[in-house]
Amino acid sequence: MIRQVYPDRWFAWTIAVIFIIFLVTWGAVERYSIELDAANDGVATAILTSTESQISSESESTRNIKPTFGIQRTLVVLVNSSYLVSHNLRLISKERARDAVFNRTNAFISENSYGKTSMKGRVVGPYFIDTNDPEIDNSKIFELAAKDVDLLKYDRVIVFSSVSSRSTVGKQKFTTPDGEAYFSIMYNDYTDDVGYPLSHEFGHSLGMMHTGFLRCDMRNTRANDCQISSEAAGPFDPMGVGTGHYTAAYKDLIGWFSPQQAIIAKNNGIYRLEPLETNSNGPKTIKVPLGDNLYYYLEYRQPYDGVLLYVSPKHISGWGGGSEVHLFNPRGQTELELITTHTLKVGETFTDSNGIKISVVKANSVRASVSVRFLKQ
Repeated sequence: MIRQVYPDRWFAWTIAVIFIIFLVTWGAVERYSIELDAANDGVATAILTSTESQISSESESTRNIKPTFGIQRTLVVLVNSSYLVSHNLRLISKERARDAVFNRTNAFISENSYGKTSMKGRVVGPYFIDTNDPEIDNSKIFELAAKDVDLLKYDRVIVFSSVSSRSTVGKQKFTTPDGEAYFSIMYNDYTDDVGYPLSHEFGHSLGMMHTGFLRCDMRNTRANDCQISSEAAGPFDPMGVGTGHYTAAYKDLIGWFSPQQAIIAKNNGIYRLEPLETNSNGPKTIKVPLGDNLYYYLEYRQPYDGVLLYVSPKHISGWGGGSEVHLFNPRGQTELELITTHTLKVGETFTDSNGIKISVVKANSVRASVSVRFLKQ
């Protein structure tokens, strides 16, 4: 039997196959592009400085705090050096570094984010660098770590070495042996005394700056006219000198609050505040608008018996990169006193020269009730 061939039909099938191949290829490229943008949050974040020192930037971009959710793929790198050996300084062990990062710090971050953010990854090293200089270039560390891991697969890099504690503020692009990577990098001292320093520097890597303290008499001046007294002196959270939860303002700025947890007080009324530390969907902060994109952030912490007032985002640059969240004392005291004097207690009222009146109506272990009134409305 002779099989008849239809040229027009074969031509149509050829065009159809080519079109299908084009669609599959285009979809793969588009999917890769979307995944890459998601991994990079779509925006490069400028490198700033921490309290302790500065990390040199390899690229300039605009800082932008983006929501940080889900598992943060974290690489811990241990780097020994001639400097540590010559000074009889012992580098933290793999086991203790793993516990410090993936147990203690991970638990702290998970609790602070109400389960929205966590850390997962591995520890590599220890590597050895023959240098008597305590400062080590990023490129040398990347070169060593790239022998064991693909640096492009990580969101956070934590280095234990002779380098003094520091961190990028948010993620940044770095050139590595594996290609251009996008992650935050933080350095910690070589020892295992890493409780407060690690939570402080990791806060920077998530996008937080310092918690400062404002010097002003709140009865005679507006909060947004006050001057900074101490840049990293907030006594309650790790971005100052405390060990409790990060401030409500920073939790809000990096996206850990749901709309129900960050209430904007636009009208006169009594607003409820739950303790900042509790994992519930109730209100964790009251934001009182001040104009110029400034807010009073009100938060309620346990076991303190009153409400704390912060001003944010008020960026003040200076040593260590500056602060964006500032605690102030509603009694008008100009310097840090006992931390209990910073709370606005039940029955007390604070009125600023903007005509904003804030009173604490009641407070217990479950909640606080705060009255907010706008006298100049």
